[in-house]
Amino acid sequence: MAATKPKAMQEAATAIVKDKLKAGILEYSQGPYRSRYFLAEKHVKGTYRLINDVQARNKVTIRESGLPPSVDEFSEDFAGYPITSVMDHYQGYYQVELVRESRDLTAFLTEIGVLRMTRLLQGWTNSVAIFMRIMYKVYCCLIPHKVRPFLDDSGLKGPKSRYNDEMVDAETSLGTVKVRRFVLEHAAIFHEYMEDTWRAGLTISGVKLAIAMKGIEIVRFLCDEEGRRPVPERVRIIVEWPVPRSTKEARDFVGFVVYYRIFIFRFSIIAAPIFGLFRKGVKFEWTVDCQVAMDSLKTVITMAPVLITLDLTPAGLAIYLNIDASTKIGWGAVMSQLQTDGSIRPARFEGGIWSDVEKRYDALKLECRALLIGLKKLRFWLYGHYFTVLTDSQTLVWLLNQPPNDLPNAMMTRWLAYIRLFDFDTKHVPGSKNGAADALSRRGEGKGENLQEVGVDDFFKAQMYSVYVGLGKGDSGWNMETARVYLNEGDYTGEDLILGKYLATLQWPEGVTDEEYQKLRRKSKSFFIRDGYLYKRGKRVPRRVIGLRRQKEEVMKELHDEVGH
Repeated sequence: MAATKPKAMQEAATAIVKDKLKAGILEYSQGPYRSRYFLAEKHVKGTYRLINDVQARNKVTIRESGLPPSVDEFSEDFAGYPITSVMDHYQGYYQVELVRESRDLTAFLTEIGVLRMTRLLQGWTNSVAIFMRIMYKVYCCLIPHKVRPFLDDSGLKGPKSRYNDEMVDAETSLGTVKVRRFVLEHAAIFHEYMEDTWRAGLTISGVKLAIAMKGIEIVRFLCDEEGRRPVPERVRIIVEWPVPRSTKEARDFVGFVVYYRIFIFRFSIIAAPIFGLFRKGVKFEWTVDCQVAMDSLKTVITMAPVLITLDLTPAGLAIYLNIDASTKIGWGAVMSQLQTDGSIRPARFEGGIWSDVEKRYDALKLECRALLIGLKKLRFWLYGHYFTVLTDSQTLVWLLNQPPNDLPNAMMTRWLAYIRLFDFDTKHVPGSKNGAADALSRRGEGKGENLQEVGVDDFFKAQMYSVYVGLGKGDSGWNMETARVYLNEGDYTGEDLILGKYLATLQWPEGVTDEEYQKLRRKSKSFFIRDGYLYKRGKRVPRRVIGLRRQKEEVMKELHDEVGH
C-alpha cells in the first residue's frame, strides 16, 4: 500500500504512477482485489522501476513451461563474430496488452487510488514465458542463425568470416557505395529484423541500440571476434566485494562469482573452504583458508582467459576434452579445440569436488567417475560429435578398452554404458602435458600425500592390459607414449588386422573413410584384445580369431586328429 512506502520514495512512486496512468499502462480499478507494489532501483542512480507485488497470485497460478535460453549457451552463440548488434525493445513488457478479465487481479493501492495494470506486469510468474513466446513467434524466421532473443533484448549476428575485408557495391539512397562484404551481410540481417519488428507493431529503444559493433555486451558477457569474456564492471564488483560476515553473505559472494565459473581454473577447488561453510549444521566462521579462497577467486577472475565457441561444423578442427581426477580433492575438465594457427584454445572449464562417498573410491573408479561427470556436464557440445579424450591415467585408457564381461563391477558397468554413448578416442598424455585439467583436480599437497594414488596406478600398469596410445609429434605437440597392451600384428591380415590395430590403439586408422570408421567402431564392440590376440565375444566364452590361412589349416588339422573320421 502507498502508506507503507518510505517518505523519501513516496514522491518518486507517485510520479511514476501518474506517468503510467497517463500513458495508459495503468487504469482505475473497481475490482475486489488489491495488492502491494514497490520500487526497484535501476542501473542509473535515483531512477526506479515500479514492480507490482503479485506473490499471492503467483502461488495459485498455473505455470507455463516456457523459459528463456540459458545465459551460458546464449552468450556463447555470439562469440567469434566480427560484427554484431544488440536491440532492446522499449518497455518490452508494456507492449503486451492484458485482457480485461485479468486486469483486476493486478490492482494495487496508490496515493491517487486503486489502479490496475493494462499491460503485462513484471514479477508475475508467467510474464517471462509469455514474452519469450511472443519474441519467438515474431522472429521465428530469423532464429537461430541470424537473431537470438533473450527477454526484451535481441542479438543480431553476421557472417563469421571477414572475407579478407572484401569490398562490394551497395545501393543506398545516396547512390552506389563501396562497403565491406561482411558489413553488408550484417546490414541485410538488421533490415530483416526491423521489418519483422514493424509488422508486429513493436517499438525499439533507440537509446540502448548498439548497431554493427566489433563486440557487444550481452547477458553480462563481452562477446567479440576473439571469443567471450566477463564484463569488466562485474569483475570490479567481485574484486571490491567486502569480507562476508554471515553464511548468507558468503553465499551471495559465491553466487555472484559462480556466474563466471567457466572462466576460472580450479573454481570448485579454490572455493572449497567457502563451500564448507554451507554444510548443514556448520557454524559460520570466516577462517584464513576462506579468506585465501576469496582472494584467489578475486585474482583469477581478473586474469580470465578469452573462451572460444566450438566450431562443430564439418570444417571444424579437432576437439579435445582433457580429464583429470585426484583422490584427495576433486576432478577437472577442459574442453578445447585446435585452431588454424596450430594452437589449442579453451572453450570452457569444468570441475567439481568429490563427495564424502566418492572420496572412498579407488583411483581407477575416480578417473572413470571424472570422465562420466565431465561428459554429462558437456554433453550439449560433445554428444553426436567426434572428439578426443586426453588423460594422464593409463588405467582409464585400459578400462575403456575392456569388453563388458571383463568390467570390475556393476556400478562402473553403468557408468561405462553412458560413456560409450559418445563418439571419442582416448589418448594418454603425461601429467605435465595435461596441466589445465590436472590443476583443476589438485591443489598443493603435502610431502608424500600422493603416494597412495601413485601406488595404485603403478599396480594397474604392471598387472592389467593396456593399449598403445599417444598423440605423436602432431598438431598439439605432445610426445608419443607407449603403454603395455599390444597386438601380434604378424598373426593377422586384411580386415582382422585393421580391427585389431584399432582395438590396440583406439585411433582412427589411416586411409579409412568416415563411413568405414563408423562401421569399424560398431564392429569393434563385438571384439577385444587379450595377450596380443584378437577375440570375439561369446555368450559363455570368447573365441579367438585365427587370422592367417596357415594357422587356420593347423587348427583344422588338430581338430581332425583329435576328433577323427
